[in-house]
Amino acid sequence: MSRFVGTQRIENQVEDGDYVVLTFKDGSSSRLSKKMFSISATRESTDLTNLWERQLSPVVKDILQTLLDWDVQLGQLDYLLNLLKTSIEHNNSKAQAILWNKKLDERTISDIDRVLKSVENKTNGRTEREN
Repeated sequence: MSRFVGTQRIENQVEDGDYVVLTFKDGSSSRLSKKMFSISATRESTDLTNLWERQLSPVVKDILQTLLDWDVQLGQLDYLLNLLKTSIEHNNSKAQAILWNKKLDERTISDIDRVLKSVENKTNGRTEREN
């Protein structure tokens, strides 16, 4: 039986550690974490809104649990979200400067991390990478 990620039909999937590399019917490919793959793959094609809802609802749940675990003050939320966004944008900008073969809207957080880690390995851990 066919499986889909959104509207894209999966032709092949290969496990790569904690990730699944997918090849789609149109010849394109994607690399998803096993967690993301497990909630993204469906037996029927689905629109982008439904796909994002399936993908991002568990992320929101995890983020809310982390905020609860740390008992973050409501007055700190705007600052925290801006800090998080700035950190991701900084790491993304650094990774873009190194090498890309994906459009901006196709990149994932793990793509950024993988590129920065490859540079860290080449420089023996000497990097300005933000955590």
